[in-house]
Amino acid sequence: MCDNYHVLKDIIRPNENDVEDSAYFIMTVDKKIYFIDDLLAYSQNNDLAVFKVNTQGDRLSPIPLGKPAQVGAPVFCISHPSFHFYYFSKGIVSRDVSVDSLLAQAVTGYSQHGKPPIRMEITADYCAGSSGGPILDKYGNLAGIVSSALSLSGAEKDKDGKIINALQLVIKDTAPVKALADLLQNKILN
Repeated sequence: MCDNYHVLKDIIRPNENDVEDSAYFIMTVDKKIYFIDDLLAYSQNNDLAVFKVNTQGDRLSPIPLGKPAQVGAPVFCISHPSFHFYYFSKGIVSRDVSVDSLLAQAVTGYSQHGKPPIRMEITADYCAGSSGGPILDKYGNLAGIVSSALSLSGAEKDKDGKIINALQLVIKDTAPVKALADLLQNKILN
């Protein structure tokens, strides 16, 4: 199974926060719960964590890994924005980004010890609560994992002439399947 580093950070680095009595699990669409059994690999910079769950003998069907999606390719997101479970949205890949190491070190949350992060930006809708949701290609293969969203605003004036920030664009970052494939291949813990 895979999720975001930022979602599982408290079990990856338990000494950094004072978290008491937390339980981490996955839940299927039919509301069956499986607890996380073991952490296998993670990448702080690519915001990914791979873990094993105790399936209690049940067989789960994983989403097959796809190939890296090209800019302009259609993608689909299944997520849980603000507890709206299994929200489905459609978009395209808008941009592939490789963040250079100097910028990555300047941004909070990136480790100087790992490779510079890579991201795939998409236009499919999601918001807070969607972290770890799968981004699928047109064949139903995994193209990425929801990571974060950045709202960009511009200053405008309201009817009284007061300057307000008006939302202009939301950039939706995902961890691309390439980052997950590299993590699985190298079983990195950094």
